[in-house]
Amino acid sequence: MNKLSATYWKKKVFQPSYTHAGVTQTSERWVMQVSHSGKRKKITLPTTNQVEAGRMAAEVYSILLREGWDAAERHLNPDAQRSNGAVTVGEWIAHVTAMNITHGRTLMNYTTALRWFARELAGITESNRRFDYKGGGNQAWREQLDAIPLSKFTNTAVQRAIDNYLHRRNVNPVAKASAEKSVRSYVANARGLFSKKVMKRATIPRPDPVPFHDLELPEKGSTRYVSSIDADDLASRARAELREAKPALWIAFLLAMGAGLRRGEMASLTWPQVRIDKRSIWIRNTESFAAKTDHSESEIFLDDSTVEELRRWQQHPDAPRDFVLPGGSDFPKAGNGWRGDEQVFEPLIEWLRTNGVTSNKPLHTLRKEFGSYVAQHGDIFTAQSQLRHAQISTTAAFYAENRRRIAPSFGAPTPQPTIKAVA
Repeated sequence: MNKLSATYWKKKVFQPSYTHAGVTQTSERWVMQVSHSGKRKKITLPTTNQVEAGRMAAEVYSILLREGWDAAERHLNPDAQRSNGAVTVGEWIAHVTAMNITHGRTLMNYTTALRWFARELAGITESNRRFDYKGGGNQAWREQLDAIPLSKFTNTAVQRAIDNYLHRRNVNPVAKASAEKSVRSYVANARGLFSKKVMKRATIPRPDPVPFHDLELPEKGSTRYVSSIDADDLASRARAELREAKPALWIAFLLAMGAGLRRGEMASLTWPQVRIDKRSIWIRNTESFAAKTDHSESEIFLDDSTVEELRRWQQHPDAPRDFVLPGGSDFPKAGNGWRGDEQVFEPLIEWLRTNGVTSNKPLHTLRKEFGSYVAQHGDIFTAQSQLRHAQISTTAAFYAENRRRIAPSFGAPTPQPTIKAVA
């Protein structure tokens, strides 16, 4: 059983017995015993309820693995080691992480946004050392941001940070629109770390007022997808250059542009999900994949040509037996990329960039091309179904457009019938 599970620890915690004056008594508090980094300790949990003790033990063990003994013990007794209730960014992130109520990649987006605001509030200059994962630069960068107290995140300070950022980026209309979109995304994600669900479960001092509420945000501009690539030409080049030389990349291209799959969905796609006889792919939760939302679990219908390419790939000697795409059986921890990044996705992204797909997320651009095609040749409801959006408004915001070309004509006048006089 998973040691990060509360169910596991519920069975492991115990109430120790002791003898006093010849009488054996049992402690009301529950205790967990754990070994880590050469140390073995018994930790008393502040509860008399076994179920709650199991939950607490799972939290402590999770923090112990990530951050060590000091952080784990501080989690159980925060007030004894914190002066003036100054909870830091890092402590809050660790506390929310230990709650295990948010998916790993979603949590990564939340924490990235909170640290972005921490940098803005502290006036820390961006540095390339944050990309130094092997040399310790990223760790030092993160520790610097995590040490910033949440008390700095007042509405006034956050609003000032937003205004300053928008002012710096207001160099032209395109840069301004991009900055406004980024700010809205940062606020929405950072706010997730202070949701009602999180605040209800928090056992360390909560920030008051709750950050990221009552802010004045820029208006949400147009999200309409406007294609900047020749999809037919791109597909022709992909077929010519990848199909034989790099077939795994060709299949990934088809899954993105011919089925609208997201990167994580492609990385985790297994052959049982590819239903050749029904010309469809079934996206669903598996042991190695959690769908983005409940609505993301659905059937995607395929064109005959895509089905035949998948059938051909399944028989290829380089095709994996379990997963559709290569990448081994190990899945990176949340936030550290996807299975198949080095073998498939990164090489495909490089190929896309050299062939005119210059957006920040080339693979997602292929999904948008898929959605645009379905909306244009079908209807908005079919596009919603194929893209697996929860709300039709989401699909309409990106892909709805007037497909009937109707406009007044100011060209040559329409010839009028000749009227002849009758004698």
